[in-house]
Amino acid sequence: MINSVSLLRQYYNRLPIRKKYKRAIMKGTMVMCEKTGQVRIPPLAISGYDERKNPYRGRFEDLRSTRIWLKD
Repeated sequence: MINSVSLLRQYYNRLPIRKKYKRAIMKGTMVMCEKTGQVRIPPLAISGYDERKNPYRGRFEDLRSTRIWLKD
């Protein structure tokens, strides 16, 4: 049982998506969209950006905000 792989990791390894997205899903920085099947950034609340008036539209890697948290 030294090299055992969890059932959740086996499920993610079988997904037909790129390795970097599988790793991001396992880390929790991205989620699978149930409706479309795409890999997406989870709903985030970002300091300095209002989701209605001034939403952040760039890539997550390029975000320079100091405070980010998951929206409930």
